[in-house]
Amino acid sequence: QDLDGTGITTSEVTFGEVTSGYFDANPGTAARLPTLAKVIPKMTPEECAAVLLRVIDRPKSFVFAPFLLRVSQIFADLFPSIMAWLVRMT
Repeated sequence: QDLDGTGITTSEVTFGEVTSGYFDANPGTAARLPTLAKVIPKMTPEECAAVLLRVIDRPKSFVFAPFLLRVSQIFADLFPSIMAWLVRMT
């Protein structure tokens, strides 16, 4: 809202798990990921960068990558209780 009328647009980009050094640098964090996260493909930093470049070329308000992450968000919007239960499963 603050940027309305300025010609500046924003995009919210949400990535799933990225194959970076994050989990090596933060021991134990991978074990706390929900079981559901294991079915969503991991992305490389290069794949994330490609998504960001596409969003710069063709802006969208909300972007989820990989696509299966978007599917899980739609499912969560439609069935929040079931999705909350699935996320709690480990």
